[in-house]
Amino acid sequence: MKTITPGKNETHLEEAVAKFRQTRSAAALTGAGISVASGIADFRSPGGVWTVFSPDEYATLDVFLHSPHKAWKLYREMGRGLIGKKPSKGHRVLAELEKKGFLKGLITQNVDNLHQ
Repeated sequence: MKTITPGKNETHLEEAVAKFRQTRSAAALTGAGISVASGIADFRSPGGVWTVFSPDEYATLDVFLHSPHKAWKLYREMGRGLIGKKPSKGHRVLAELEKKGFLKGLITQNVDNLHQ
């Protein structure tokens, strides 16, 4: 994997654009990081969801089945964190690429619906 930093790795950027243009069917894969720019906490960073709610205590199937009130506490708090959030530039670019037919799909773990 290559990291592309604007102004530093223009060759990598040109290479990525060339590869993207050559493909017949591209998909994007995103995670929590794309939504951080929208003000939504990710899971593992300082101040993230797992620093407040232990995943073993709040986010397992056993917890949901045997102590659903704990699971719902986590879900409600996560939902509150989505109120009023707007798509980031990354969300908007991916939506535009999909709209124009350059992306055939998007795969994400996110539940914030900002990709739409």
